[in-house]
Amino acid sequence: MKSSNHYGQEPEPHYTYQPTIPTPTTEVPNPTARIRGVVREIWLACIISSIPLIAFSALLLGLVFHYQVIPKNPNSPTFQSAASADSNVIYVDFPATTLIIVASWSSTMAPLILPFLLTLVSFPVSRTLIQASQSGDRTRQPTPRHPGLTSQSSMLVFATDTWLHFVTKTVLLTQFSPTTFDSGSFMFNENCTNINTTFKGGCTLNSAAANTFLINSEPSLELLANVSSTNMVQQVADSTGKSYAFVGLRQTNQNANLDYTASSFGASSQCKVVTKHCISEDGIIGPQASYNCDFGPVQGVIPTTLVNSMVLTYFTDSSMKKNSSSLVSLPNPYYFTAIVSVNQNLGRNPNRGLIDDPDIASGLHGSTLFALLCSTKVLDWRYTSINGSVKSFSYSPSNASTTNIVMGTQGYTHVGDSYVLQQTSLDVWQSDTAQEVADKFAETYSRTVMGAIGGALLSAPAEEAQSRSSKLVAKIPKGPLAFRAFLASSSDVGDVQARLGITALVAAHFEADKGEVAVEKVDHMFQERNGGDGPRVTVERSALGGWKFSSYRAVYHS
Repeated sequence: MKSSNHYGQEPEPHYTYQPTIPTPTTEVPNPTARIRGVVREIWLACIISSIPLIAFSALLLGLVFHYQVIPKNPNSPTFQSAASADSNVIYVDFPATTLIIVASWSSTMAPLILPFLLTLVSFPVSRTLIQASQSGDRTRQPTPRHPGLTSQSSMLVFATDTWLHFVTKTVLLTQFSPTTFDSGSFMFNENCTNINTTFKGGCTLNSAAANTFLINSEPSLELLANVSSTNMVQQVADSTGKSYAFVGLRQTNQNANLDYTASSFGASSQCKVVTKHCISEDGIIGPQASYNCDFGPVQGVIPTTLVNSMVLTYFTDSSMKKNSSSLVSLPNPYYFTAIVSVNQNLGRNPNRGLIDDPDIASGLHGSTLFALLCSTKVLDWRYTSINGSVKSFSYSPSNASTTNIVMGTQGYTHVGDSYVLQQTSLDVWQSDTAQEVADKFAETYSRTVMGAIGGALLSAPAEEAQSRSSKLVAKIPKGPLAFRAFLASSSDVGDVQARLGITALVAAHFEADKGEVAVEKVDHMFQERNGGDGPRVTVERSALGGWKFSSYRAVYHS
């Protein structure tokens, strides 16, 4: 090699290649025997290795991109919790099992055509190697690491195809699109505006000489009995466990695929036990019990035989000094007492702790008798329903008109009394303490007053809505296969096992140190990998007339 001293550079050193493992050579005549059928073998290997994989790959890619589904996210931040799409995958509207079957064809073919692929590669590699060996130009000859890399690369198709089998799955993809929902919310009809007293007709009350009737009673009865085909009184609780009842929609075919935010009306009640303040043992006589509460004008008689009974007394304000509430506008929350006698034909459940609770009294004929002091807050309700479930809600106190409607409808028609008593009868039988009975009564009362106003409600548009459409799609990850099967340890067993691999065996055959140097990675067995030039691999005629592999290391001369 000629040296160069352009621009004051030092002359480059001369170097030559010497055999890594000196071996004697013997001149032999050129052999006349040749391996025939080379052209036929090339064509056969080319056809077998290319056509099946090209066909399967084209089919698989065609299916993926032809049936690709672009996920649509919710259109409003309110509905973000409904989103489920993964941005790191491709969704395909095609059965995953079919995609896996197509991929399995490629997987089946990959190991079968591997010998043909290696056959095709071996011809140009052999020709190049012979030319480089005969020319004597060691720089054109491969290093030992090159055959090792070729051996590793031959398994990539098979490994990638196998990976596709494990990661391709069938998932349910939900798509979203904005829409309108004209019947998602509730509002009062035109006759229910500016109700300034609890006993005002025209909205829900129709007063007669001897009775007060419920206007448009059918929707109310359907809500109370929970048989409405479109609406229902729903109950939810906040993070503290406080319970709320509100008028909402029943999930039907019309709204099953809708997410929406709507407005409605709700109520939340709290009760505490005041039996000792209202009922004394001396007042329980024969088929009835008298009551007289020491905190306000609540007194009278309640029957304790034949049927379940309940007497509700409403106060004009929180002072509980007056109970004549028909001509006033109630505050929000409003207050009332409940004197209740139930289960006169059942007695108390001997398997529950309520049988010994001192805050529960008994009628002489076996009824369970108790008194409650309660308050109810009427609410302007706003909630978000996603996939048929209430995901969030908010509220604010309703105005006086709404409060009067809610209290007056149930308070003067008593349309919900039978539903309250039926549920309370069961709650008393299943409760262990008087306060548990009070908490359940509060929930029942809230549901009842919401159901009673059903006849005064009209449908109104939802504040916002989106439609959902779901389909089964194949989920294919976008990222390349990247994982480590094992983490190597520093034990002798692992070190020896690593040297049994193809890469280590190549290094042992061609490298000058036979790959015997202690290394942390198999790749470091190659001098080329560690910054050196490394030996060069050549093929030569052997003494026996065939061919052999030899390696030559570089020797530098200054």
